[in-house]
Amino acid sequence: MPYNLFIVYDLQSSDARADAVTSAVRALGRWHQFQRTLYYVNTPHDARQALDLLAKVLTDGDRLAVINAASGFVMTWDPAIAEQIAAARARAEAAAPLSARAAPEKPPPPEPRR
Repeated sequence: MPYNLFIVYDLQSSDARADAVTSAVRALGRWHQFQRTLYYVNTPHDARQALDLLAKVLTDGDRLAVINAASGFVMTWDPAIAEQIAAARARAEAAAPLSARAAPEKPPPPEPRR
């Protein structure tokens, strides 16, 4: 199953390392580079797998976010960012009026008897 991922990174190291990260991102699948370190990638790898593959070329201090465009789920190299995103989502859900919250899905009606 192909995944549509957005990948963005910030490196705290040399340009030589940037080439290694860029090559690793591009090796994930079909890609488009929006900005110097922002890519869209259509890949057979899910967000976790892509993060694990890219983490191999990162060092301490580098930052990486892998975003599944279909689900809006964010995988990040920076745990503080992931915690901030989760907290913001929880605050938004708690602040939303009940009428704005998604109702749980109802099971389909039973099939008519024949």
